[in-house]
Parts: sequence; C-alpha cells; structure tokens
Amino acid sequence: MLGFLRSLFRSRAPVPPVVVRARTGSVPPTEVTVDAVWYPSGLRKAYRAKHAQGLCMLPWIPDSDRVAMTVRASGATAALEVQVNAAREGRAFDLALV
Repeated sequence: MLGFLRSLFRSRAPVPPVVVRARTGSVPPTEVTVDAVWYPSGLRKAYRAKHAQGLCMLPWIPDSDRVAMTVRASGATAALEVQVNAAREGRAFDLALV
C-alpha cells in the first residue's frame, strides 16, 4: 500500500524531446517538415526545421504515450511512431526518407 501511495505522489522526470535525423541520401536535406500527432490526446502539431542538416527535435507532450509523425524533405516522405518508453531512453532516430 505504501508503494502505491508513493507512486501517486512521486514526481516523474520529464520525457526528453524526440530527436529525428531525416536523410534522403548522402546529402542532408536543407528543410524538413514534421507533422506529429500525440496519443491518446490526438493533439496535432507541425514543425519545420531549416538548415539543420535533417535534424529535428520534437518536445514530448505531457501525458502522451506515443507520437506518430510524418516526415517530409526534398520530395521524400517517411512515417515513424515513437512510444514513450523509447523516448525516455533519449536515443535519436535515424529515418531514411523515400
């Protein structure tokens, strides 16, 4: 019972941002667009990164358990879904756009 009460009042560490490196070949794209949807809230946001060599960072929306995103650059597209546990690990995602 004591463990349950502690879990209710324990402050959670924030989830780090999701880092995605989009690539379309050997040359990094100059502009990347990301359309993201966080679940279960359904909150939608669009992000654009210019001159970032394909590197994008998306903040994690509190109380979300996953984010689904569509990444576009240089006429190529790819989809990626990230679960909260993978985001907590703080790793970057390398995404090949086709």
